[in-house]
Parts: sequence; C-alpha cells; structure tokens
Amino acid sequence: MDIGFLYGFLFCGILIMVLLVLYWSYKTIRKEIKPVPSHVQLYFDEHFKDIVREWDIMNRTEVKTWSNDITKRLGVIGKDIEKIKSFRKIFDPRLDKLEMTVSKMERV
Repeated sequence: MDIGFLYGFLFCGILIMVLLVLYWSYKTIRKEIKPVPSHVQLYFDEHFKDIVREWDIMNRTEVKTWSNDITKRLGVIGKDIEKIKSFRKIFDPRLDKLEMTVSKMERV
C-alpha cells in the first residue's frame, strides 16, 4: 500500500473527528447561553395590550364576528338589489312611455 494514501485517510479521519467535536461543543454552548431579548422585544412584551387597544387592532374572535356580520349584511343587500332590479324591469317601460308623453307635450 501507498503510505500517502494512509496519511490522507488518517488526515480525513482526524478532520471528521475535529468537526464533530466542534459541532457538539457549539450545540452545548448554544444550549447553555440563552439569548437576551432585545429592547424592542421587551417593550412589546410590556406594552402589547396597550398598543392593541390604542391602535384599535382586532383579535381573531372579533375578526370572525365582524366577518359573519358583514356576510349577513351583504346577503340582505343582495336580496334588496334583486328586488330593485325586478322593480326596475316593471317600471322601465312605464317610464319610457311617460318620457315619450312628456316630450310630445313639450313640442306642443
């Protein structure tokens, strides 16, 4: 066997072991050191309810309630529009006759 091959194999093994040790040390250090929250994070933690109240931000429950209400209202409006369309179909010919009569009367 070639001695260079053995040295290369040994070097790769040592390199892999060093990388594994570095990885395990990084994971251990990361677990022990907990991140410190930023000033912005601390501010929002303390004042979040006030911000929501002041800015009139809605929570999920309020959004669902509003969505249900607006859906009902739009349904009623849709029915009213259908009534108006049928009313218009009935009265459009009458209005056309009335306009023709008025225009005839204006000519005289």
